[in-house]
Amino acid sequence: MNIFKIVQTFASLTQESVLNTLSLSRSFRQCYIENTEMLPVSINPLVDAHFNQRLRETAHSRILYSLLTGSNVVKKHFIKFFLDKDVSANDITIPYPDKNRIDLTIKGKNFFLIIENKVNGAQEQKKQVDRYVDIASKIYPSKEIYVLYLNQDGYTYPSEYSLSSKVKMKLGKNFICKNYKVDILNWLYSVNRIIPFDTEQQLKSSIVVYIGYLEEYFGNSKRQIIMNNKLDKLIVEQLKLDNKSTSEKLQVIEDELENVQKLCERIEFLQEQYQEEYDEENFKEWYNKCVGIIDDKLILTCQSSTEFGFDFDYRKSKFRCEVSVDGGGYYWGIKCLSQRICKNVQGKLKDIVLNSKYGFHNNEENAPEWVVSDYASESDIVERFVTLTSIIIQQPEVILCQ
Repeated sequence: MNIFKIVQTFASLTQESVLNTLSLSRSFRQCYIENTEMLPVSINPLVDAHFNQRLRETAHSRILYSLLTGSNVVKKHFIKFFLDKDVSANDITIPYPDKNRIDLTIKGKNFFLIIENKVNGAQEQKKQVDRYVDIASKIYPSKEIYVLYLNQDGYTYPSEYSLSSKVKMKLGKNFICKNYKVDILNWLYSVNRIIPFDTEQQLKSSIVVYIGYLEEYFGNSKRQIIMNNKLDKLIVEQLKLDNKSTSEKLQVIEDELENVQKLCERIEFLQEQYQEEYDEENFKEWYNKCVGIIDDKLILTCQSSTEFGFDFDYRKSKFRCEVSVDGGGYYWGIKCLSQRICKNVQGKLKDIVLNSKYGFHNNEENAPEWVVSDYASESDIVERFVTLTSIIIQQPEVILCQ
């Protein structure tokens, strides 16, 4: 067999393998849809209110604060569960919010507990834990200072950047590394069992709702477990794993993962390609709409197939008002084109836009050259640009660049 036939045969086998994976993907999707409709109804206001969004670390800390301050039983149980200390609830105070940016602190007669919340994997801050321990050291001796470091689902310790070796050694066993997926959920399960519903309806309901949210967040709710079991069964059947040895099963899974990766690469490539085409079609349509609305004296120019706008001078500085797109979506904005950015001039122009009656907002993550800019939906982008243009050209100090 010559090399051409070998390559051709290999390509054919690869194509067939990937097509089988695509077929499995479709069956998987169909199974998911059908079984989703059959699952029992689940109502959780916290989950529904934050659909496809995460609660911030500060929100999780506020929830813990509310639970802990809502009941002496919960307060004592938390300290026993995480510090293994039997304490009187009357001796515990929980100041919050903390002006020193500590997520949560719990103070007792013989302990000071610092809770650092990393449930969403927030970035570490320089000497963050060191700073908290230093604050506590002004009130409590070292042996009574504890740090409860709450990860998302692992047991990752903070780096030297946040917790120095010196402070880590000083804390010793008083540095407690736990996570939400296992430890906080287990604590919630435990405390939920001892809270009576007849006398603590609101508290118990709050605990149940928070448990439900965390279970959904980590994908281990009863609904999700039922669904995952059915999907796993489908995969085993489709890949015919039942009658294979363990090593053969592993090989089939590895091959399938490789196929999935190839499939994802091609699908993502097509997605990017079609998204570019879609964006270009949108910008042609938006450009024509804006040209039909805006004053004939103003000529819109295009710097790319997904950008249009106009240049203007304001107080001896050059700017461009434009509509474009980036990884975050479609946006409108005014950017400074001058090499030297005059903050006073930019500030004045920014105030004109933001103080107008048209409800413009500025994205806080804008680069320095942007005077004002924000994302807008497809349905709003033309209106935002036309209104912004109207504000600019009405300013007596603006000179349009033709």
